[in-house]
Amino acid sequence: MATKFESQLLTSNFNMPMTSVKLDGKNYISWSKSATIFLKGKELSSHLVNPKPDSNNSTFAQWKQEDAQILSLMLTSKESNICSSLIHFYIVQEVWSHLKHMYSSARNTTCIYELCKQFFGLEQGTLGLEEYYAHHAMLSRHGSQLSFDPISERSTLVASYVVPGGRGGRGVRSACGGRDAKGNRT
Repeated sequence: MATKFESQLLTSNFNMPMTSVKLDGKNYISWSKSATIFLKGKELSSHLVNPKPDSNNSTFAQWKQEDAQILSLMLTSKESNICSSLIHFYIVQEVWSHLKHMYSSARNTTCIYELCKQFFGLEQGTLGLEEYYAHHAMLSRHGSQLSFDPISERSTLVASYVVPGGRGGRGVRSACGGRDAKGNRT
């Protein structure tokens, strides 16, 4: 639990956004990482995972104040369509759990679709080699968090609709590094 000094620090920075990344449903991984870093910096990340303490607990009043401030910051760091679906939650831990379930589960087709689109559409273009590699590594890490295998049959099926020239498998085959829809080398 944060000290009184840390609570005042959060209050004094209340006009400062929690993150520059606004959750839009497609960028959950970046948004959640940014929000976690912010709350860790304030020593308030326990609000993300711990349930509401008992109201008889000596730290309850402080927890309640911190949680309300964090909740307010969280709600302003989302697009309005997402924010309106969260208004019935009362504590940060409930919002965090709900968002994690909605946007980071392995069955989240929206995230997987967006990741496929970025992964298979990635081109070096004007990027330097290091920047290109870093972007590829970031997409791979995000994919592993979603149990996404870019060479799997499901992923190549999604990519066949995402990659330019992908219908019929032509774009997918080249995007998969010479593999067909089943992952076999061609």
